[in-house]
Amino acid sequence: MRKLLIIILIISGFAINSKAGPRFTYALEWGASESFFTIDRNVFFDEEHFITRTRHSDWNFHTNGFVLANVGLRVANKANIMLYGGYQGFGKQLRSFPLGVKTSYFIRHADEDGLFATIGGAFTLTENQQTETGMTANMAIGYRKILGAGVALDFRLGFQTALQHPREFVDYYSQRFIPGANVLSAESWINGVFISISIAL
Repeated sequence: MRKLLIIILIISGFAINSKAGPRFTYALEWGASESFFTIDRNVFFDEEHFITRTRHSDWNFHTNGFVLANVGLRVANKANIMLYGGYQGFGKQLRSFPLGVKTSYFIRHADEDGLFATIGGAFTLTENQQTETGMTANMAIGYRKILGAGVALDFRLGFQTALQHPREFVDYYSQRFIPGANVLSAESWINGVFISISIAL
């Protein structure tokens, strides 16, 4: 997460060359994601009280939706830094409330039709009591269509990953339930792609 924030700041720093100065921006984004690959890494005490380490990866396809609200700062003609939050699903069981930051870089100009790229990351709260707070990261390419009167329509296609920490789980190899008291560490990486559309002001 720290490396991602550094990348965001570097990209924005290179882009700050606007004579107009910064201004606030707002956007509402909604879309759909397709999770397709999951990696689980767990360390726990087994029934004989030995420390067991397991790693398992699998193809798991699942479709989710999301709605995000963005409040941004236009720091240059070609760059925008945004705080975003909302509701987002990952995989079959993770329903989260992300709060994070992302930046967009426009190839031509933020007030013109054209291509742009976005990178971002967030901390997530989850409604699942068996899962601790996690993190997400995403990157996308997009196309902006100016509608007029300061309104733009953005289309995005990108890749995302979500990290969650289950408090308890069923071990893939033994098919035994591992209670929270036996869990030393647990990671589940959910990877997928997404498409979205947003109205930006």
